[in-house]
Amino acid sequence: MTENRRTNLSQNEYRKNAYVYGNAVRKTDPVYRDNTVRRELERPEYRNSRKTAASRKTRNGLNLGFVAFIALALFASAYILIGYVQLRSEVTNTTKTISAMESRLNDLRVSNDEAYTRINSGIDLDEIKDIAINRFGMIYAQEGQIIVYSDAGNDYMRSVDND
Repeated sequence: MTENRRTNLSQNEYRKNAYVYGNAVRKTDPVYRDNTVRRELERPEYRNSRKTAASRKTRNGLNLGFVAFIALALFASAYILIGYVQLRSEVTNTTKTISAMESRLNDLRVSNDEAYTRINSGIDLDEIKDIAINRFGMIYAQEGQIIVYSDAGNDYMRSVDND
């Protein structure tokens, strides 16, 4: 009855419910699905054909072409990555240079505006007019003395005196 019960249980259930008497556990033979016990010596030896061994070798190992392709891809990736890092560095340096030049330009504009204001505040136009009229004898132009020229689109204009 226990033998019958043993065959109806699954292998895991049998292991859980089995009790072994003695001070050491014996090594048991595996029980297969068809309820037969096979020993290691009963298993037939299989010899692989040369074709199977060659396919296993190429499947498990790396052939030279694959290694060369991976190495080439690695070097190309490294080259592109180094080029990208160098370009980013150049962009960063250029941005810093532009920022420094813009700051210098703003400082020069401020100092130029301050100098212009200082110069204009030091000029007295009434005094210049008085000196021009009284000391140098200058007079205002009359109505017929003013000649207006049309702009021909050139950058300069020649004046020719007929006197």
